[in-house]
Parts: sequence; C-alpha cells; structure tokens
Amino acid sequence: MLHRLKTVFASVFGDHIIDEIELGATMESVEAWDSMSFIQVMLAVESEFGIKIGPDDAMSMTTVDGILSLIRSRQ
Repeated sequence: MLHRLKTVFASVFGDHIIDEIELGATMESVEAWDSMSFIQVMLAVESEFGIKIGPDDAMSMTTVDGILSLIRSRQ
C-alpha cells in the first residue's frame, strides 16, 4: 500500500518526491507538501484508493502514517 501511496504523491509532486515519502514522513518533513498541495494529495488519494475523505478525516492526513491508516479503515 505504501508503494501505491508513493505513486499518488509522485502524481502530485513529480517522481523526485518518491524518496521522501516514507512511513515517518509528515507535511513538515516534505518540503513540497504544503497547504496548497494538501488538497491535491487528498483528491488523488480518493481517486487512487476509491475512498471518500470528509473534512474530519483531513486532520489525519498530515502524515504518511495517518493517510495509510485512513485508507486501511475505508477498505
């Protein structure tokens, strides 16, 4: 699942971002992942994994671990 999530990040930021996307990565640790790109990541995750992300869920999407947990809880 992490590999698919890395693909999502690459689709938003470009392939150069893949090495930065690891389990411990956060919005603070990934320079390109800012508040503007947050929405793009959220929409790309919805599309790739076939899930719906609500406003309350968005708060857990500031870390790679949080995104993976959200995806697992919806599948």
